[in-house]
Amino acid sequence: TCISLPEVAYPESDPEKPYDSVVLTSGQRQLFLDDFILGDLDQVTRVIHSPTKYAGNPVIRPDRPTDGFLIQMRDGPSWDESEKMWKVWYNRKGTFGNGWGCGYARSKDGLTWEKPELGLVELNGNRRNNIIRVKDHPKAFVQHVFLDPGAPPERRYKGMLGTDGRKPVVSGDGYTFTVLPVPPIPSQDESHLT
Repeated sequence: TCISLPEVAYPESDPEKPYDSVVLTSGQRQLFLDDFILGDLDQVTRVIHSPTKYAGNPVIRPDRPTDGFLIQMRDGPSWDESEKMWKVWYNRKGTFGNGWGCGYARSKDGLTWEKPELGLVELNGNRRNNIIRVKDHPKAFVQHVFLDPGAPPERRYKGMLGTDGRKPVVSGDGYTFTVLPVPPIPSQDESHLT
């Protein structure tokens, strides 16, 4: 069985034709959805395997009083290479009169998730929860949090505050965020980031 890739890799893309050049790095995995970068196929059969749904779904459940009655995932998890851990920030609909908010969960395998007690936000006289916070915004609704491993340490985590006119926020730990002093991004209601 042989898969032959083109021998010529173009180091620079033509700005007029950004999709005509392919740069392959040795050892880099490639997902073949079509035959675009394949030079030749000899005695190869393409097999698409059916996915199997994980029996333990959902893997993150509203199992804390501060999660309320539902959790929404609008973003994919971020892999933290330094901690060897998946991290995700999820929307929660609380039942303590605090409306929407953002909870934090982490996992080593992507299947078993824990919600560490961060102790940052007080609800009903209790700080034993996993709710993140935004400085100077006690009832903030943060969404679209992700890890940017190449950012300066104090800005490794980025996200958006609010739903109408989103404001960028940053954090060094992924738990306490600061609003950036920039104009809000025009927006309305729904958005997803993956």
